[in-house]
Amino acid sequence: MKRRIAAASILVITLTSLAISAQQRTASAPAAPGARSQPTYFPERFEWQHRRPEEVGMNAALVTEAIKAATSQEIAGNKDLTLEQKSSLENKQQSEVISRGGKQHTGQGK
Repeated sequence: MKRRIAAASILVITLTSLAISAQQRTASAPAAPGARSQPTYFPERFEWQHRRPEEVGMNAALVTEAIKAATSQEIAGNKDLTLEQKSSLENKQQSEVISRGGKQHTGQGK
């Protein structure tokens, strides 16, 4: 079940990223000759500008839908997936030891 949730959230994030990237490419298409261009925006750390989706040419309903989909699929465990994976592997190993009557399974014969 957790794998399906993780796969679904990765899919949503990937599709959202692709949609945003496509919109940015369309928005950054070469302007007509003589048109005024805006300077490229590179934010300083913790000084991000905030814009509404409509202000940057995005569909607000789709952005809201993508955010809801991503947050509804968020994992309950540690957000650092290295630590989460280590923790779940440790839990799995402990449960295997318990389920085998306290004996460590070596994987060699019976």
